[in-house]
Amino acid sequence: WDGLGARISELAGADAAGPVAYLSATRLGLWYAATGDWRGAEDQCRRALDTAQRAGAVDDVLEPAAALGRLRLLEGRVGEALKVTEDPMRTILVKGIWLWATEIAPVRVEALVSAGELAEAAELVGRYRRWMRGRTAPAPAAALITCQARLISGRGEHERAARLFGAAAAAWERLPRPYDAWLAREAQARCLLAAGRTEEAVGLLDRTLRGLSKLGARADAERVGDLLRANGVQARRTWRRGRRGYGNQLSPRELEVVRLVVTGRTNREIADALSRSPKTVAGQLSSAMRKLGVSSRTALAVAAVDAGLVPDSAGGA
Repeated sequence: WDGLGARISELAGADAAGPVAYLSATRLGLWYAATGDWRGAEDQCRRALDTAQRAGAVDDVLEPAAALGRLRLLEGRVGEALKVTEDPMRTILVKGIWLWATEIAPVRVEALVSAGELAEAAELVGRYRRWMRGRTAPAPAAALITCQARLISGRGEHERAARLFGAAAAAWERLPRPYDAWLAREAQARCLLAAGRTEEAVGLLDRTLRGLSKLGARADAERVGDLLRANGVQARRTWRRGRRGYGNQLSPRELEVVRLVVTGRTNREIADALSRSPKTVAGQLSSAMRKLGVSSRTALAVAAVDAGLVPDSAGGA
């Protein structure tokens, strides 16, 4: 995931008012969540959802709604996860376009199960399964297995749920979507723990910790490490808790600002594009200037291009 935040920001900046912008904001929000920047995750996912809703893009509402729902579940705010996924999921149920359910259905099912609404979760999973019959659709198929695993786990059938999460992980890996695969492995390990298969679960958690760490999913790796330590395993902390320090390197959020400065945007325009306050943008701009040893916006743009922080084409935009 090296440089991923900056690349997504560049895509969003290139299409500030179109679908690429709010889909990129969703991706950026998920990336922030995985790396532990909860405020950034919230800002970007909310921005993406609001923009898609204003544009009336029904299908494009689904991903940011799923992203926000996932954030709410990670925070333990199950009621809010249910609320943010309810209308988008209803759209799929009414239209019957289950191809759109890949991102949101697993989040919706997890929220329903967490709220004890097993009957509604079972109905959703059943309709999804009926739609998938006879169809070859790898991503929706992986999502369906994940939904089934969540439902079975909610029923307390931990052994069976562990097998299903293992199958889901393999399906995500084939796409390939390694991040979703490691999250499925984490869920599989939790089911193994619940089933009393501690040694097997710990081995799987150790592999998952290393896999998430290699990707750069700091927040997820810390969560898995905490679970290992709770089970008596001394898991090394790959990162310290709290916001990561970047030293003299630009942080992902500073790099977002610099990339937009290179395109000639004002602080106000950058703030609007990134859903931040002008004061926040000014602070990040000042920090970027200090790190690059410059004192003007023009010098910053030149230094950024010379350092390879932005494509040459952006400098000529």
